[in-house]
Amino acid sequence: MRSPLQWSPGTPAPAPDSPLFALAQEQVGQEVAPQSWLSGKTSLEPEVAIHQIKITLTSRNTKSLEKVCDDLIRAEKEKNLRVKGLVRMPTKTLRITTRKTPCHEGSK
Repeated sequence: MRSPLQWSPGTPAPAPDSPLFALAQEQVGQEVAPQSWLSGKTSLEPEVAIHQIKITLTSRNTKSLEKVCDDLIRAEKEKNLRVKGLVRMPTKTLRITTRKTPCHEGSK
């Protein structure tokens, strides 16, 4: 595979005062090492798969639901797992009442 800094026959050579020419001169004879900072990971750390689990519990009895959630969170923390916690979902539905005329255009 050809590096973007390599010159090939048939293309004009970069001018000696251009930044591309200076970059090409710096890289002559140097081996290119993989850049660990580009990927955000170091090569010494093994890759570990992260499993995300989302549990949705529904119940009309809030006390029993809270107890189950507390038990789950406590068990996860005992196993040194990362827990994001309890997110309550809305239980009431929003109702907006409007007055309608027989032709369905609202009140005028």
